[in-house]
Amino acid sequence: MSDLYLLRDDRQLRSGFLTLDGNSSNFFEAAPDARSILASTEEGLIVTVSAGSSVEDYHFSGAQHGHNLKLVPSIALIDTFDLQAGAEPRMAAAAVALTPAERQILHSRIQAEHLRSHVERYAAIKPAASSGAVIKSRHILHPDNGTAVTALVEDLERIGAGRFAVRRHRFTHEGRLLENVEAELTGTLDGIVLITAHMDSTAARQTGVPAGS
Repeated sequence: MSDLYLLRDDRQLRSGFLTLDGNSSNFFEAAPDARSILASTEEGLIVTVSAGSSVEDYHFSGAQHGHNLKLVPSIALIDTFDLQAGAEPRMAAAAVALTPAERQILHSRIQAEHLRSHVERYAAIKPAASSGAVIKSRHILHPDNGTAVTALVEDLERIGAGRFAVRRHRFTHEGRLLENVEAELTGTLDGIVLITAHMDSTAARQTGVPAGS
């Protein structure tokens, strides 16, 4: 099993990927890593990462967070195959339109001021956690990353009103013990829907930084 990634190297956006004056060539100039490259494009390198390996092994010098993009197939892009000889897969039908009642709910509950109030609590403008702490940075190297985790857990428990199963998922990255946050809402239909977001940030890393940086 292998995962497919697009590796974007900020240092080589002008020089081109795998050129001698860049740094991606340092990772892929020899076997076995060289064999993992499928294509070199203007946006980056398309590579395979085998099971048991981490894409973080290819963290290019000077690249920012988010430079690795995982590529996954989507069954929603095609309809059921016609097994007749020579038949081509058909594009899936358009998504079901929302009802007027559903649109009304979205318009009444998702407004700019609602989103702003959430963003301000996680961007050093307003206190975030119940302790009154202000999150100066969510970066993994900043001590307030843990405060952001606590605030997110409290928010999900409040929003779910007892319906969410909220869990902290601990992991180690570069020798640091960090936490992801999961919230599971049990449904009544078959299938799984994942809603994900990136909690940490590339903002201020050190203590004593100005609020909002």
